[in-house]
Amino acid sequence: MGASSSKPIKAAANAAARRQYPKKPSAPTTGPGGARAADPAARATSRREQPGPVFHAEEKASAVRLEAIDLEARDPQFAASLRSIGPVTPNPFNQPQNPQLQQSLSIVFPPSTSSSTSSNPALLVLSSRARLEKAAELELESVGRPSHPGREFLDVVSIRHILAMRDKGGVSEEVIERQFRLKKGVVRSLGGRGVVGLVR
Repeated sequence: MGASSSKPIKAAANAAARRQYPKKPSAPTTGPGGARAADPAARATSRREQPGPVFHAEEKASAVRLEAIDLEARDPQFAASLRSIGPVTPNPFNQPQNPQLQQSLSIVFPPSTSSSTSSNPALLVLSSRARLEKAAELELESVGRPSHPGREFLDVVSIRHILAMRDKGGVSEEVIERQFRLKKGVVRSLGGRGVVGLVR
């Protein structure tokens, strides 16, 4: 029988024993094509042919740029990747190629003359949120005053109680609004009986 925790350990040990690992390391690739050098002599000559940084301790700094400095500054892999990409075509929407196309685009997409929040959805959301926050703060400040017309902003617990009273208790909207000190029409704005209700 044994403990149930030992069974997965035994299974993992058996799986590790069945795995076969390579006996020799694989030969490294010489280029992006994946071709491998067959013998060590070919690999050694290919290493000597590749330009790379060379350290010359006895050389002094000079104002003239030598070919060795140019070779050290270039990265052969980066240059090969740039050559493989080829020439880049510019985006046609960045530069007007003919005036008629530019004119037709300006009719469809008129240039913005001002930074209006009505044209930018992100700014519209932020300004609406700020406006609602300010209205909620003003309502909260005037709740205890006799001139307060009633609450318009509700929390989740209040909404749940209102829906329970309306749907299960059959209480009218006017009574609910009076009991919760709400503005007239707030319960109706929550939605009708078949549209919004309690979920269990």
